[in-house]
Amino acid sequence: MKFAVLLLLDLMLIFPAQAQTSEDDAFPRLIDSLCLDLIEDRRGCETAVLVVSDEYEDTADLFVLSHDLSDDLSDGRAIEPQDIVLVVHEVAYSGEHLGQSAGLARSPSGALLIQEEQTAVGRTPWIQLLTVIHRDDRLLVERQTYSTYDRAIGGGLSCDMNFLTGDWLVNADRVVPETGVVIYDVSDSGQIAGTRLALADWSVDRGLPAPCEAALDAWFAAAPR
Repeated sequence: MKFAVLLLLDLMLIFPAQAQTSEDDAFPRLIDSLCLDLIEDRRGCETAVLVVSDEYEDTADLFVLSHDLSDDLSDGRAIEPQDIVLVVHEVAYSGEHLGQSAGLARSPSGALLIQEEQTAVGRTPWIQLLTVIHRDDRLLVERQTYSTYDRAIGGGLSCDMNFLTGDWLVNADRVVPETGVVIYDVSDSGQIAGTRLALADWSVDRGLPAPCEAALDAWFAAAPR
């Protein structure tokens, strides 16, 4: 409960207009939050917060809050406001139904994971994961991982893109539903020019990297008629 109250205070700093409203007005915007040690030279953990976007209710905005490094060994969240390190509007898709909500997680290596999904409806549900790291005094999107499958006839696709190195990996298959015979089976990898993609420049409308987009088009085209 203490963390929830502290988080509410931080959100009131982010949204000054909401500071005079009740908890019932502020909390419904919260989608997910996470405390993790993302920036090494800052004290304590960084707080990542996903909230419903004001402009588009099917997208989420990301706020990253933190404290400057200090000799004080206390957890600064309990005694003073956090700095707003970064705000990214419309960073992820987040619908209103189960299977459509965005979320946050911590990777085994300590990176921030931003997950979005559309598994609620449709023939080809999908899940996408962004891996965010801190490097060169910036928050960067290190990886974009996308997966989908065909509910009607089976088969699926996954694509992983490492933006820093340019390495990509695709696995995809298609089967004949009546017989289970595999008619399309691809495991491919390659490398394009690497880039340092700032999280601040990310948008829900960005789409897939070229190797993943090409693989997805080929997977759809390989569906048995």
